[in-house]
Amino acid sequence: MKSIQIFNQFLKSKKNSIYALILSIFIIIFINNCSNRYTNESGANNGIENINSPEVFDTKKFLGSEDTWKDIQIQLNNIHGLWGGANTYISGSGRSTVLIVEPNRNQTSGPIQFVKRKYTFSLNQTETRKLIGIFIENDFVNIKVEERLGIPDETKPEIVLINPRGKNYSISKWANDKNDRFDNILKSIDLVVDQTQNLTPDLE
Repeated sequence: MKSIQIFNQFLKSKKNSIYALILSIFIIIFINNCSNRYTNESGANNGIENINSPEVFDTKKFLGSEDTWKDIQIQLNNIHGLWGGANTYISGSGRSTVLIVEPNRNQTSGPIQFVKRKYTFSLNQTETRKLIGIFIENDFVNIKVEERLGIPDETKPEIVLINPRGKNYSISKWANDKNDRFDNILKSIDLVVDQTQNLTPDLE
């Protein structure tokens, strides 16, 4: 109590008004820091997403509750104007569509002609959850890729992740650049494309 009275007298002194202001600011900062530390430790702010903080805004939070993962959509856009390729569409329910475009191998002359094949099939729940898990393990929404001009004829696959609320996040990378996290996800989607080898196309 006595210390409080002394502090009040100190504040009332005109001579020490500047020092009192500085001391008050330090006291306010100290109280706020203590309050924030308690809030973080108690988990009171767990429901608030700060999209500027990778520690808070990660791929799992972007996707939301697992109960809604059936509404997730995964896309790979990887068809090149000269070499062809495959576009892949996978839903969280496992429903998958793969469009494969290849140069016509029987063509002997003239402009390049392409052959298209479309496959529709379903992944089982284990396969689908494993694929989503790879997006989470590699923290897709926080992958950083090199931005540069492309080399002529170089492919640039694009991966798109759409969460159950309809918000999408896309990343594209030049094929000659190495990015382990992006490449891990790309390889996992390519394994889905490989399943078409033993299937009959819907469109040919």
